[in-house]
Amino acid sequence: MKNLILAATLLVCTVTNATTEKLNEFREFVITKGEYASSHVSKAGQGTLTIDYAQSTVRLFVTRQNFCPVGMMCAAVMPSPLMVELPIVSIKTDDCGTHTVVAKQDKRPADGQLEVITVTDVTDMHCPTFVPVFSEAGPH
Repeated sequence: MKNLILAATLLVCTVTNATTEKLNEFREFVITKGEYASSHVSKAGQGTLTIDYAQSTVRLFVTRQNFCPVGMMCAAVMPSPLMVELPIVSIKTDDCGTHTVVAKQDKRPADGQLEVITVTDVTDMHCPTFVPVFSEAGPH
């Protein structure tokens, strides 16, 4: 009986280690479509979302386009990009291998703000689908 319990424990540890090792990666996604609050980004350009499973962080980087009306002289400045880096607080994996990653930082106790990014990472998804499935990110 003791050998059976020991064998089951080793099997569970092996499966857990295999799952953890698989998520020690760095994944970068190009943002193809984005909707941003005007208070954050008024003229959004290209952007990337990076999940660093090894460092347990999610980074959002969005460039801001400079707008100058036709025939007007404008300052030759580059607007600063929107950069957000949050620690990952939870990762849930379903039976198909889809990872739901929640990155969150709450600075409200110090007069800050609550920042949350939820990413659905379908890179490791192995279930067949009728339509293509893409990774998605949202505020919550």
